[in-house]
Amino acid sequence: MDISKLVRKYNNHTAMNQAQKAFTYVDSFAQEIREITGNRFFLDVYTCSRNDRKNGTLERVVGDMVLLCSYPDQYRKETIQGFKWLNENGTIYDFESLNDLLTRLTVSVENRAETRTLFNSKNAHIFVATFKVFTESGREDAEFGKFLNWFVDGGNKTETDGKSWDVLGTDRSTRDAGVVHGKIDYLVALMEQYFKGIRKAA
Repeated sequence: MDISKLVRKYNNHTAMNQAQKAFTYVDSFAQEIREITGNRFFLDVYTCSRNDRKNGTLERVVGDMVLLCSYPDQYRKETIQGFKWLNENGTIYDFESLNDLLTRLTVSVENRAETRTLFNSKNAHIFVATFKVFTESGREDAEFGKFLNWFVDGGNKTETDGKSWDVLGTDRSTRDAGVVHGKIDYLVALMEQYFKGIRKAA
């Protein structure tokens, strides 16, 4: 805790971005978050920009994933708020579970450029949260990979409740809780539609 306070004090007059600043508020799990950023998912699946590993983006993405997978109602647009909550209420199990989930997801996803583009700083936490819901269906993990292939091959144009993925993606406030949960709800509904009808018909 003292180290985080010193880092915040030292950087108070420098240009720390929001993600880097937020990371200093989750010191109880800083080690776990850093370990997860070393998961093969971030090498083999995640589409990483040149600066994601330097500017705190990966740490933010991991924190968002934990919140959306374990405490979806606590997800916040403001990273600092979400990290403060996680620091006080999260458990080691939450991070271990995410690490295992990412390992399973990495195995299930085919190494296709089109699929990898889904897992970026804008949407990776959304697709990981959707995979978490998928794992509770009892289906083989490989089926999720097939769903993603169908999704990038045109399935994303399919509408649920009158909206397609492209329409949902036009909102500028991509980190708003309503937008994030809206995308997850869309993907979960689309996934159910795929497995109940589309997959069988293919």
